[in-house]
Amino acid sequence: MKVEVKYLTYIRDLVGTNSEIIEIEREIELFEFIRILGERHGENFYELILDREKMDLKNGVIIGINGRIARKLDEKIRDGDSLILSIAVSGG
Repeated sequence: MKVEVKYLTYIRDLVGTNSEIIEIEREIELFEFIRILGERHGENFYELILDREKMDLKNGVIIGINGRIARKLDEKIRDGDSLILSIAVSGG
């Protein structure tokens, strides 16, 4: 099963690529998928994406699944899904 992941902003800089295909063995929850990405891209990936105390996405992290914003870490990731990971950028 294949999932396409596109990286934007700081996340792209951290992982060193615009996109990649991740193979999964079965349908999994978004939290588990983030764990897989963290194992692939290292501790800094976790630090950028996940608030471990709250076990939730950090403020400003945006994950789109097939064109809609993911609201919960228990959302399902399936074969053929397309994800976009980004961090909201602000400033003036």
